[in-house]
Amino acid sequence: MTISLEALAMFGADFLEVGLDVTEWELDDSEVPSYLLAEEEDEDRDNGGNKLKRHDGPIPSSSLIESSRSFVGEEKESVVTNCGPASTLASSNVATPRSRRMERGGIAIAPSNVTYRVREREFRSMHRAIGHMEDRKFVYSRFTPWRSCHYNTRSFLTCIAFLGDSSRIVVGGLNRDLKVIDSNKNIVLDHCTSHLSPLTFVQSHFSGGNQFILSSSSNDVCLWDASSVSTGPKHSFGGVKAAKASNSGRMFGALRSDLPRSEILLYDIQTCQLGLTLSDTSTNVSGTGHAYSLVHFSPSDSMLLWNGVLWDQRASTPIHRFDQITDFGGGGFHPTRNEVIINSEVWDVRKFRLLRSIPSLDQTTITFNASGDVIYGIMRIDPEDIITTFDTPYEKHPLFTAFRTVDAVNYSDIATIPVDHCVIDFATEPIDSFVGLITMDDHDEMYTSTRLYEIGIRKSTIDDSEPYDVKSEEDEHEVGLCGDSDHNVSDFDDDEEDD
Repeated sequence: MTISLEALAMFGADFLEVGLDVTEWELDDSEVPSYLLAEEEDEDRDNGGNKLKRHDGPIPSSSLIESSRSFVGEEKESVVTNCGPASTLASSNVATPRSRRMERGGIAIAPSNVTYRVREREFRSMHRAIGHMEDRKFVYSRFTPWRSCHYNTRSFLTCIAFLGDSSRIVVGGLNRDLKVIDSNKNIVLDHCTSHLSPLTFVQSHFSGGNQFILSSSSNDVCLWDASSVSTGPKHSFGGVKAAKASNSGRMFGALRSDLPRSEILLYDIQTCQLGLTLSDTSTNVSGTGHAYSLVHFSPSDSMLLWNGVLWDQRASTPIHRFDQITDFGGGGFHPTRNEVIINSEVWDVRKFRLLRSIPSLDQTTITFNASGDVIYGIMRIDPEDIITTFDTPYEKHPLFTAFRTVDAVNYSDIATIPVDHCVIDFATEPIDSFVGLITMDDHDEMYTSTRLYEIGIRKSTIDDSEPYDVKSEEDEHEVGLCGDSDHNVSDFDDDEEDD
């Protein structure tokens, strides 16, 4: 057993007493212990565990190195050539690492199966987006007919709106009559004729805890109490048209019907008094504006948009005029973003620059759903000259007999829902369960009807064992009001014989 010099020094012993030779100790200390020596085969293995061979031959020449480099360069060029051209607009197929956050709740990798997405929400945070884009595509691509109210040939309907939920709707038409209909019982609850000309637009809203109806014609505007339509309007506004209520329900904006100049009139709904007049005195106004365009309010009601011109209620003149790329008949403010949609172009309200173009919204009238994440689009028509809608040029429009849904988050198309009849007007309800349409069933006899579609349910086919709605004997008869055949309503036949 060999005793080290360090051990003797620790115990305070003399190395001469134990017979330790200093020369022998120096020789032993110069040798490397066996446990510090690396195994030879470990040094000769690569990362894959393969044994490497030592190169004992001559060093490669420079020509061989150059030829190897040229071969590697040719291989790289062939790989780039085979990949094809790359685009900066389209999404690339190159695999990118996904972060843990995207894997936990990112929309990009959300499961396409709706059942799996719903199951994930049971144990994941409700504030994370678990495939909301896929949910919108699933829900707003499925619509099924729920009920239809048919009118005779003497009642041509032009506009529709929901009174709260889907249980009551209000409609107007060329006969200047405003009707309130119970969609569940399919009967006319109330009606009144007060306008001087055919109705072009109708809207319902809440103000001061009461629900009101705002109806417009080409010559006047009427403000109604939704609970007592038969007693007549609360107030009539002559010489104005195209009235639309603000988001808060405190005021509404209208246009003058007798003056061609750009002028917006703002009325207080509670007092029915004119509160503000916004006039555009600019002479550099192009004639590409649409003949009939509604006034659009921003989500905070501080700004207004009409015919491509942006207004602020605190200023007497317009604050910006957007470039007139197309006509300004459709569009409006985005309810959840600082953006405006003018025909098919999306503009930034803060910097007034063009963000994108949506070809699927060209020449359409858009309506947002209650949550503001889906856009409905129908073919744009002039309600003051609705008869020209059925001319040949309009029949070639892709939405002549259909309506379209667009994702309001990324502006991608969701679906185009065929109706098989010309769509005249469109309305949504506050809880996003139903949509209402005015359709032209017979172009020759000018026969219209009101149709309600349920959202999120696929239309039943003839092979279904349990049809969604069955017509009973009680639904065969027509229910009239005051003996006038113009107010007859019959229930919906789910088989849709005329389709």
